[in-house]
Amino acid sequence: MSIYSLHSFSDLLSARRRTLGLSLADVAARCGLTLDMVVRIEQATFIPSPSQAFRLGLVLGIDPVELGGQAVEELLLHPAYLVEHVGL
Repeated sequence: MSIYSLHSFSDLLSARRRTLGLSLADVAARCGLTLDMVVRIEQATFIPSPSQAFRLGLVLGIDPVELGGQAVEELLLHPAYLVEHVGL
């Protein structure tokens, strides 16, 4: 993920979270991430793994492809990964 796309990703997450009226702590708890991680993701100082990005998208109702492009899109091609790591 480039610096440009990291900032776009962070801006998208932050805007969606605010639209839904969720706190950073709400998002962290629903995604199984630490509060510090979610804060750093929104500040564009931490690059989430594809599975973390996917979980954020699920919680915030964002199309996974819109979140991270190819890296997240590849998760959709592996249902076993989703069952094991995301709980779908």
